[in-house]
Amino acid sequence: MAAIAAGEYQLAAEIVRERNPFPAICGRICHHPCEVRCRRGELDDPVAIRALKRFAADWCFSVDQKTPEPFPLTRKEKVAVVGAGPTGLTCDFFLRRLGYPVTVFEALPVAGGMLMVGVPEFRLPKAVVQREVEYIRQRGVEIRLDQPLGEHQLHRRRARGIRPLQPQQPVNPHEPPRPGP
Repeated sequence: MAAIAAGEYQLAAEIVRERNPFPAICGRICHHPCEVRCRRGELDDPVAIRALKRFAADWCFSVDQKTPEPFPLTRKEKVAVVGAGPTGLTCDFFLRRLGYPVTVFEALPVAGGMLMVGVPEFRLPKAVVQREVEYIRQRGVEIRLDQPLGEHQLHRRRARGIRPLQPQQPVNPHEPPRPGP
């Protein structure tokens, strides 16, 4: 909030992305339970955190800005993430931020999972999802579409030193990824 109040909208979006790589998406479809519990509401109105996140993210996407640099690679272990839905992309984003080379394999022809194929356009425009996915790609995540992975493909990747990770597993951003099945 302080960054937005100071007119530092880019910084505000980056602060949100420290914990959530989808500020523009969550700014549209989050049911904002934090606003219901906001203590500010005891004085007047709760802080409209969802609207603030949406504003900062939309501002960043609307101005002509340079492409963000990929996160630096600091780890040698390669990670393959199965699925480019919200969980997989979040996993990819934070693993890449930790320095891992990450490739995500998605069976669908689009990244975004149910955000792209299950949420109606009037509720969440596809262009918003595509912008958020592109930001994750620009930060260094390789996204391969139309590539379903079965056990045979996972075994071949393990043999090449790639650690498959299924994003349904709990991920602690301070620990190395655990191998998938």
